[in-house]
Amino acid sequence: TTVVPATTAAAPVAPAPKAAAPKPEARAAPEAAAPPRADWGRCPDPIPSGAASGAAASFTVRRGPNGRSTRLRLPLSATSAEAVTWMVGNLVPVKMSLTGGLSSWYRLAGSAGPIAFDAPLSSVDPAEELVLLQIPNETTWAELLVEPTGARMVCPVGTAVPLSSLVDHITAWLGMPAGAYTLWVDDKDLGPYAILADLPVAEAGAARRLRLTDAR
Repeated sequence: TTVVPATTAAAPVAPAPKAAAPKPEARAAPEAAAPPRADWGRCPDPIPSGAASGAAASFTVRRGPNGRSTRLRLPLSATSAEAVTWMVGNLVPVKMSLTGGLSSWYRLAGSAGPIAFDAPLSSVDPAEELVLLQIPNETTWAELLVEPTGARMVCPVGTAVPLSSLVDHITAWLGMPAGAYTLWVDDKDLGPYAILADLPVAEAGAARRLRLTDAR
C-alpha cells in the first residue's frame, strides 16, 4: 500500500497595509476682519429742531390711559414725535431694563386714536386731552448702507429707538467724523424723531432698508 503524505494548509497571508494618506499641508487660519474703529467718546451731533421758535399753546397730556394729567406749553410747529422727545426725561422716564436696554418709547394719541408722528401740533386742538402711549421696542432685521464709508451690513435694530439715536450709534461705532447725517428708512427721510414702528409693518421676512447719508 502506497502512503501519500498529508499536505499542510498554507497560512493566510495578511493584506499589505494601506499607505497612509498624505497629511494636508498646514495653512494659517485666515485673519478675521478688523473690527470697526469705534469712538464711543464721540460727541453727539446736534439734532435739528423744527420748532426753534414760533407760537406755542398749552396742552393737557395724560401719562398713559390711566395716568395723571399734566399741563404743558408746547410749540405749535413741533411734530407730535418731537414733542414726545421733549417729554421723555421730563414728564415720563425712559423705559429701560435693568441693564439699560430700551423696552419702549412713546407716541401721542387723541380722542380719535393715535396721532401721526409727523403731524404738527398746530393740527391738534389744544382743548383736547392727549395721552402718551407706550410703543414696545421689538427687534427687526435691517439692511444698513453707510454711504460715507461704504460699509454695508445686515443687523438687528430696535423698532422703538429714535432715528437720531441710531445715527449716533452708527457714527460712533464706525468712528465717523462729526457732521450732519440723515438716516433714510425704505428711501424715506422721516426726520430724527421718528422710530421704525411709525411705519407700516414690513412684510413677513422682509428687512427694512436703512441708508445713512451725509446731509451737508
